[in-house]
Amino acid sequence: RAAPAWAIGEAAYHAEGHAGKRFGLVQTILLAEGKDPGALLRAMREGRMYALRRTPEAAYVLSQFQAALPGQPPAEAGGRLAAAARERPEVRARVTSATGTPLPVEVRLIRSGRVVHRATATTPLALRYQDDPVPPGARLVYRLEAQGPAGQILSNPVFVLGGA
Repeated sequence: RAAPAWAIGEAAYHAEGHAGKRFGLVQTILLAEGKDPGALLRAMREGRMYALRRTPEAAYVLSQFQAALPGQPPAEAGGRLAAAARERPEVRARVTSATGTPLPVEVRLIRSGRVVHRATATTPLALRYQDDPVPPGARLVYRLEAQGPAGQILSNPVFVLGGA
C-alpha cells in the first residue's frame, strides 16, 4: 500500500438500541499531544490511535504499545523505525483497566499478519517481546489485539524497516 490502513472504531450507529447498539461502546482513542483540533487531526493522520470496543461497565486501556531499537527513541502506533543489519526489535505493551479493577485479558502480538506472541493474564498486563533480527530489506508491521470480558482493542501498526 502507498499509505497504511488505520484502525478506527466504528459501529454504524443510527439510533440508540438499533441493531442492539448503544452510543459510546465503540470508540477511537486518539493518542494526541493536546485536545485542540490541530493536534487531534495530526494524531488521526499519523495513525496515533487505536480502536476500542467496550462494555457499559468496563473498558481496557492500551497504555503502552511501541517498538524499540538500540540508540533510537521508541516508535508508537503509526510510527516507523529503521533497523540496522541484524538488529532485534523489542515490542513493549501495557494493557490496563479503565477503572483500575483487575480484569482478565488475552493479548496477541501480530507481526506482518502472523501471531508471534500470546499472553493471558489479569490487568495490568505488561508485555516485552524481543523479536528475531530484522532481515535486510524487510518491512515488518507490528499490531496488538487485546480482548476479554471488558471488550476488545485493535492497535494501529508500528513499522520496522530493515536496512540494506
